[in-house]
Amino acid sequence: MKILRCLLGLIFIFSCSAMAGPIILKQGETFTYEFENLPFIEVGTYWSSNPWEHSAELFWDVKSLKKGTQMKVTLFEDSVNDTPLIENIWTSPALGGGFTLGDPTFLNVWQDLQGVFSFTALSGSLMINSFVIKTLDTIDSEFMNVHSLSVSPVSVSEPGSAGLLVIFAAGLCIIALARRRGFANQ
Repeated sequence: MKILRCLLGLIFIFSCSAMAGPIILKQGETFTYEFENLPFIEVGTYWSSNPWEHSAELFWDVKSLKKGTQMKVTLFEDSVNDTPLIENIWTSPALGGGFTLGDPTFLNVWQDLQGVFSFTALSGSLMINSFVIKTLDTIDSEFMNVHSLSVSPVSVSEPGSAGLLVIFAAGLCIIALARRRGFANQ
């Protein structure tokens, strides 16, 4: 019975190593997000007297983990291999923020509800908690279609090969013990 408890304890320990949390980027690392379709959310009303035909927005919640952290945000139309639509660099403590792409230069950005963007830690380190991608398309002079996606990314550290091997061996031992004690035939 002690062996069974030990094996179950090992399984619990290795399964806990697969816990998730926010994305952490260290200097030189990049997080890239590609979206292929933004879901329709609602018909909204304009808050401006000059409605755009189409606009796109990207907002994020990113925190600096080191003083002086610099983050580059790059937006692409369809692929990271394309020429960037826009790049901007933020320096901590003001890493949180966003883009509203409503001026004539960006009228067709993500109009097909797909695109790519990336966050790069140029110096220091940062934590990505969440981001929101949104497009707004004119229906008439008062209303617009809103397509949006809110994402809270998580990095998952999975057990390594040795951990998976231990879990497999533990399972085999449990089966062998159960058979030896006659539980399998009942």
